[in-house]
Amino acid sequence: MPMFKRITCLLLALVIAVGLLPLLEVGAAETEVSQIPEATVVTAETAETTATEPPETTAAPETTAPTAATEIPGTEPETVCPNESADEEIFFTGRETDADALYEGYMNQLFFGGVSALGTLARDTLDEAEQYLYDQLKPVLLRIANGEQASATAAVDFSGTGFDAKAADLDAVLEALYHDCPYEMYWYNGCYYSYRGTTIRFWFQVYKNFQAKAYDPYDPRIDTAKAGKAGKAAENARAIVDRYSYYDDYDKLAAYADEICALVKYDSRAASGNTWKTNINPWTLLNVFDGDSSTNVVCEGYAEGFQYLCDMSSFDGNVDCYSPTGANHKWNIVRME
Repeated sequence: MPMFKRITCLLLALVIAVGLLPLLEVGAAETEVSQIPEATVVTAETAETTATEPPETTAAPETTAPTAATEIPGTEPETVCPNESADEEIFFTGRETDADALYEGYMNQLFFGGVSALGTLARDTLDEAEQYLYDQLKPVLLRIANGEQASATAAVDFSGTGFDAKAADLDAVLEALYHDCPYEMYWYNGCYYSYRGTTIRFWFQVYKNFQAKAYDPYDPRIDTAKAGKAGKAAENARAIVDRYSYYDDYDKLAAYADEICALVKYDSRAASGNTWKTNINPWTLLNVFDGDSSTNVVCEGYAEGFQYLCDMSSFDGNVDCYSPTGANHKWNIVRME
């Protein structure tokens, strides 16, 4: 090929190559764009949903702040201020008790006698200031227990005694009272107290089963009808014993059985469930003699009521009364000679 033609072919090839460069760049650009993932299209609806729905979180459980009425006895004293005197510090002291068991003991004491309320062993361990406080509080606690006083409050003034109110160990005094008369404090669930000058004020907290309606921890009141029930029942039982005291032995026993059957009916509802876990009365002689026709008993109540009347009676001959138990049952056996 002549040199001229060779040069011409080279120039044409160069021109063609230069002309292809933009096309190659465009193709590469198109390839890069096609590799970018498509963006999520956000419509008005999805935008609203995205904006209003935060990530899911686990909701914290709702909590209720404890109130003064639900304080747990035995906790550290807490300073609170009642509305009527925001400048007065109120403290709490208490102890955990089995109120139902203590009430049963209190009831048995009323029926069978006892000297718990007359005990002074723990009092003797107190100093003079503490004994003064003990002596002022004890009759108040007994009146509340007997249903003779609705308000579970007290105020003890130390003026003129020569004692400093704050010098008395209040916890020691309350513990001594509990030791000397535990059954009479069946209703006690701790207390709030405050010092105002020479006076100590007390708001005794009432166990929930014995609280009056609309209970207020700063105006605590006991259900006097329920609190006085055991004492009245004991009086009613003794009245039956007195009523038949001149009967001969057999007629006396028969009269006791008739009286009990007239006073109560068999409590089938209590017997068929677990009522004893929340109400022990159908199993005791309290419901037999309380004078309330709506309260009844199971076999144990019948047996204990009859046993009590026999125990409180004098017989001309040799009369023995027993109350055996077995197979979830209780009954009476009487032997006469």
